[in-house]
Amino acid sequence: MRIYELACSAGTEFRALIVAVTLGAVLALAACAPAAEQSEVTQDAPDASADLAAISALLEEVKQADMSGDVEGLLACYSDDVVSMPPDLPAIVGKDALRAYYEEAFSQLSIESLEMTAAETHVAGDWAFSRGKFEETVTPSGGDAFDVVGKYLFIFHREADGSWKIARLIGNMDGPLPGM
Repeated sequence: MRIYELACSAGTEFRALIVAVTLGAVLALAACAPAAEQSEVTQDAPDASADLAAISALLEEVKQADMSGDVEGLLACYSDDVVSMPPDLPAIVGKDALRAYYEEAFSQLSIESLEMTAAETHVAGDWAFSRGKFEETVTPSGGDAFDVVGKYLFIFHREADGSWKIARLIGNMDGPLPGM
């Protein structure tokens, strides 16, 4: 069933799909928000600047892949055991399941604009998280653009090779989508 049809017939499934696509794009901006907009940025590890720079670079990769609909580019930014938890759907576990989800989403919608504000970002050893809010404009294939506002929590893990990957993500909207 097309995503736009889902929007009309099963609002919660469509909302979950929008969040899944949104989370990738929101991640891209998590480290891009000006420091003045971040209420907290902390690090318990010895080299905070190196870790924050690496996470920022990862998020830039996510942003580029998400905005161009590059599923494989997005998946390269996730850990092998990634877990995405969209609202009103079971958890999406692993890259293969996430690949199928993103392929379906990108075949039926695009993200026109996205703004994100991190409320806090913390790094502690091999784990990091970012919490904040997002606003975006989404256009379903053959449909009219609409705005989505919500919040997110992203968890990152430092892999054995020292690179940061997205390990867990969860997000939801602050209210119903238009027409829901």
